Amino acid sequence: MHRAAHVFNLSFCLEPDLLSQWRGYGSSQGVCLEFDDDELAASLELTHYQVFKNRVIYTKENSTVEARNEILAFFRQPQVQAAINADVMHEIIQATRLAHSLPPFFKNDGFKEEQEFRMAILPDRPFEGVNFRVSENGLVPYLILEAKDKLPLKSIRIGPRSNRSMMMDGISFLLQNKGYTSTRISFTETPFR
Repeated sequence: MHRAAHVFNLSFCLEPDLLSQWRGYGSSQGVCLEFDDDELAASLELTHYQVFKNRVIYTKENSTVEARNEILAFFRQPQVQAAINADVMHEIIQATRLAHSLPPFFKNDGFKEEQEFRMAILPDRPFEGVNFRVSENGLVPYLILEAKDKLPLKSIRIGPRSNRSMMMDGISFLLQNKGYTSTRISFTETPFR
């Protein structure tokens, strides 16, 4: 979760089979889930949420060049220009929209290998429905999002581990039990050693 406690992110790695990602995020029993991002957003019940999707913008500490470029690109969009030209008040409305939509997509340049894509989810009522869990980094807020039906789960890749076939059996059983009959399961080609 980034920015404020009321903005929640779903993150997707556009480079899903890097050793650094397996080590950093799935070293004990990692799996990589592949979704179609458009279908994923459509499959979730997001009636009381605003959803912003974008690639992550990697910047050096205290850098403003990337932020400036993203802000200018936002205000140069034809639909934003048309709204502002129709009514000058829309400039404030669009600036507010930008203030909510852009910050969750900035990340330190040291993480650029991830090539991350995010969906930032902003509840209409900022603190309603927020749950909390304890992690090694402290208290973490999270939302439980409901799916309208099944999620568009295209594939699952099992990370480097010693008992991969046992993991595959468990995942296969879970998928069959939940009706995901066309989801592909594979093993990573990336070894830890």
